[in-house]
This record gives sequence, structure tokens and C-alpha cells, in this order.
Amino acid sequence: MSIQSIQEKVENTIIIEKSKFITYLLPVFNIQEIEDQLEIFRRQHKEATHVCYGWILNNNGILSFKSSDDGEPSSTAGAPILNGLKKNHLENILCIVVRYFGGIKLGAGGLSRAYGKSCLEAIKKAVLVQWVEADVYELSIPYNQEKNFLQYLKFYNVSILLKKYELEIIYTIAFYQTKDLLKIKNDIGIELKESFLYKKWLKM
Repeated sequence: MSIQSIQEKVENTIIIEKSKFITYLLPVFNIQEIEDQLEIFRRQHKEATHVCYGWILNNNGILSFKSSDDGEPSSTAGAPILNGLKKNHLENILCIVVRYFGGIKLGAGGLSRAYGKSCLEAIKKAVLVQWVEADVYELSIPYNQEKNFLQYLKFYNVSILLKKYELEIIYTIAFYQTKDLLKIKNDIGIELKESFLYKKWLKM
């Protein structure tokens, strides 16, 4: 499964009617990571008037999302942020917009435009990439078969994450299609010992 998200964290600041809007875009992959990031930025901006956000997660093809106005009038902050993410077809992403009030009230319409613009301006600075959820396996290969194994592996879309030397050579490999592991086991003619480790999102 692949999704479109951002390559790395992005920060952008705009000033509207003397209020400062600082936006952070971050790639995220689970609820705990989102909560941790929100806590970090709340501590970092303890003096801010509002810390608003919106996020979208893709979990095995099921989308979930949430937004917060953090004390701004209802639907004037979180909703515009979330709409900005949706319009750009972004998933597994968190957008935090921190506001430092400048003394001039913007009104409901002005707030919606300000938070929406904050999100969209940050997205313009981001590098959009495809992320793929891979199955990560540990494979044990006899030393005298490593060369054949690596030559064969070139025909498949995989990523080697780690290599260790023990009684056998142990590779940690991300398979973007699980069926590729089955093909390798059936066709390569080498006795492989495999163990599933975890799922991992990787940039393509």
C-alpha cells in the first residue's frame, strides 16, 4: 500500500494583522506519534495563544482524521487546516498551526482564511513523496550462497536495511510485496530461514 505524504518536517511562518502563525508539517504513522509531537510543540510554545492542528492517518486503507480549534471559534482553525491536507491528497500527516495573537481580531471568516493559508503555504514548501508500507523480514543465508542471493535479489523491489555476520549472514530486508519473498524462496534454490519482524513505512 502506498500513500502521498511529505518527505520531512516543514516549518513556515506568516504574519496576518500582526498575529504570527507558525505552521509545522510532519509525517506521522500512528496516534502515539501524533500525541507525542503535539506535546512537544505545546511545551515549545507555552506562551502561544492557540495551538491548533489537523491530522490524517491511513491504517491499512482505512482513513482516520481529527482536528482541534484549541479555543478559537468553532471550525475556524482545525477544519481549514484539515481541508488543506485533504485538498492536497496528503495522508499520514500532522499539521500544527501555532498562533501568537497580535491584538487585532480577525473574525470567523478571517480566522478560517488565516489558518487555511497557513497550512497551504507550508505545503508549498514541502517535498511530496510516496510512502510505501513494507513487510520487514529477517533472512538467514549460508555464507557460500550470499553472492547468488544478492544477484537474485536485484530482480525484486526490496530494500536491505541491515546486515549481520553470525553463524550465517543475516539480512533485514523490507519487501514491498510479500509475494516476492515467496517467489524468492521457491525459485532461488537456496535454503533461506525467514522471520517476520514488523511493518515499516518507507519513502520511495
